[in-house]
Amino acid sequence: MRAARYHGIGDIRVEEIEEPTCGEGQVKVKPAFVGICGTDLHEYLGGPNFAPETPHPVTGETIPITFGHEFSGTVLEVGKGVTNFKPGQHVSIQPTIYDGTCNACHLGLQNVCYHGGFVGLSGWGGGLSDACVIPADYVLPLPDNVPLDIAALVEPLAVGWHAVSRSPLKKGSTILILGGGPIGIAVINALKAQGCGKIIVSEISSSRQKFCSHFGADVILNPTKDDVIKRVKEETGGDGVDIVFDCAGVAVGLTAACKCIKVRGTVVNVAIWEKAVPFQPNDLVFKEGSYVACLGHAKQDFKDVIEALGNGSMKPGDMITAKIALEHVVDQGFKQLIDNKEAHKVNKTFVLLLDYEYDTNPEHQIWSIITSKDASLAKATPPTLPPLKELNSDFEGWSLDQLYDFMSENEEVLGKAGFDVSSWAMLDDEALENDTVLLVEHNFELDEDEEDEEEREARLMGNVKYKAVRAPAEEAHTVFVNLQIANMGFEDFVNEEAGHVNGVWQYISCGGESNEGVYSMANDATKEQDEAIKKGQEEGWLE
Repeated sequence: MRAARYHGIGDIRVEEIEEPTCGEGQVKVKPAFVGICGTDLHEYLGGPNFAPETPHPVTGETIPITFGHEFSGTVLEVGKGVTNFKPGQHVSIQPTIYDGTCNACHLGLQNVCYHGGFVGLSGWGGGLSDACVIPADYVLPLPDNVPLDIAALVEPLAVGWHAVSRSPLKKGSTILILGGGPIGIAVINALKAQGCGKIIVSEISSSRQKFCSHFGADVILNPTKDDVIKRVKEETGGDGVDIVFDCAGVAVGLTAACKCIKVRGTVVNVAIWEKAVPFQPNDLVFKEGSYVACLGHAKQDFKDVIEALGNGSMKPGDMITAKIALEHVVDQGFKQLIDNKEAHKVNKTFVLLLDYEYDTNPEHQIWSIITSKDASLAKATPPTLPPLKELNSDFEGWSLDQLYDFMSENEEVLGKAGFDVSSWAMLDDEALENDTVLLVEHNFELDEDEEDEEEREARLMGNVKYKAVRAPAEEAHTVFVNLQIANMGFEDFVNEEAGHVNGVWQYISCGGESNEGVYSMANDATKEQDEAIKKGQEEGWLE
């Protein structure tokens, strides 16, 4: 099977390794989505830190180590004695490794176990692989309404939730967050879900500032332009905030944090510090302030976050800013995050295993993987899908090179047919051999001269896109999201003569006999889409 393994500084390789077997008390999981964490980047740039160079006291493993500790997946197999999980079930993984014997563990504080570590950093496999085997105690079930991509955010969200749980938060508490990256945003999500007063965020990056505002920050400060201490006092009537969450871990921020709290306020340290910094205790002493540290998360934090995702009090989907294939985890993942670190453009990058993107659970349709970041599109996914004997049969068995050649040779025709050729997601040869053929994203754009602005808005309602997936032969289905294309074969559709507006908003048949596999989504579309279709048909510019 494939696995992205860490060999040392700047050395991560996607390799073929032996697939692990599921033993007693264990669960074998097929990872679906994996977040690349700041800790992963630190290991890549300056490790090994968490990755063990000598046998880890719990896992017994040393580098090379399979990476990936922020992940969700599907249960493949359960070991003897495991009765609370079953194959096909969607799960999240709490990756904290602990020995269960030290004083910290006896106190129920496994996150600070004396011999701790993390799945995906210290051994026992990791999410950046085709399968991993984990103790059943580390696996948590997901509600049916929590998609697998969102579930991969549970780990970073649990870090934020744990930080809030370590604070004296009350309804109406005023908050300052230093650092608006993924963990700062996770803290905002947790605060909004649990209830608080004004949230002030200090963040340099303009893109991250926008993310923080989007998730509920009331005031955004730029520490390179604003006097943070002065502005915080102004925003709080001169008193300072009740709680500061330091997610930045820089010396000037620590000083500001201690000066920004009110009398008997609290500074919660969430950051991992890279070096020692000067500290003036009197900034806390003269206010009887408190300084509290937190690390990682506890199992209850995971449960609380999963509950919050299920009941809708946390909606973190927009934290995901990129999705890439495992084969590109280094060039499009680690290196891209490092290159963009100074520009602060990237929030959270997910790695997805493209040979396992089909999901038979109608509550977990895979529309979000390629088609859109907009959760509202899920409403238009049909609750049931008709079985197909063939899907894009003309591509079946093609190698990766053949698919690329086809794309290159037909680029002009595909462009005329409304395809954004660059959005094609090609699968590797191994995936093709496993009956996965192709995922396609369709971004339909119209010429500005073809219709007025109102017509354009109505036509593009719902973010018009589609994809086709070849699932395992015994479960072959077609998935279409928010696009109906004319009932014609794939080759006809990409033909120049068919490459115009005529096809959009109708249906497509990808293989099979005549109309087999054609599925009308009109009854499943959202109200807005129905109105857009009706308007276009009444005015004659939509067939």
